[in-house]
Amino acid sequence: MRFIVLTVLYIAVIIIKHLQWKNLLAGESGEILSYINIVFFYPLATACLVGAAFCVILRKTAQRQIIMATNVMMGIILTVSSALYLWENTFWRWTYTAPNAPVTLTFPNGEWKTVVTNPHGYRMTVVMKGTHVGISVFVTSQDADNIHNFDELLTSQQIRFKENYKGDAFKLKPCKIEGFKCATQEYIRTAENGKEKTNISMFLLDDIHLIQIAAIIDEKYTDEYYDEVMAIMNTAKAVVK
Repeated sequence: MRFIVLTVLYIAVIIIKHLQWKNLLAGESGEILSYINIVFFYPLATACLVGAAFCVILRKTAQRQIIMATNVMMGIILTVSSALYLWENTFWRWTYTAPNAPVTLTFPNGEWKTVVTNPHGYRMTVVMKGTHVGISVFVTSQDADNIHNFDELLTSQQIRFKENYKGDAFKLKPCKIEGFKCATQEYIRTAENGKEKTNISMFLLDDIHLIQIAAIIDEKYTDEYYDEVMAIMNTAKAVVK
């Protein structure tokens, strides 16, 4: 009976852990191995080792006592994991403010995590969900970039992208974010590794700043993440000073 209880608890933990970490299945081979460890190995190993350690400390080392202690620990793991999953997907909202940015974004759950990268030698913080989608915020002054309106923005992009600039692909669409003049832009580009990526940018202008909220999605995952990314971008709010 104790083994049946342990099996049921273990299966329940696997289900909850899978729901928490299923995004790793879409990653590289190393992330799939991490998924296997987190979902299958760590819960069972932790329950067995901690349960056995308590039995040794309390000098109750009969097989039935060790199994019972393991069941208790597995129940604790199930309870904590379930509570975290429900919190992250029901109640948890967190607000992100990029360095020196007069704007915040609200992310829906703990699956979105900040990651510091160093592309092309400079430090950049990206809020990522797995490895196939990330959102960054870039801030500069309008005077520094000589961009004070969206026409000047398109002109600067035309100069920057040169022969790769295509007017239809870079078309700006108006949007509404309180406290800013707002426009969005979407296009597909080929990254250095040859993979196609969907670029979604929201440009915000106030009296001083030029702000770009940029999302990059692996092209074949665009349908999966597009609506969530747009919902996050539309949470943009001016920082109240």
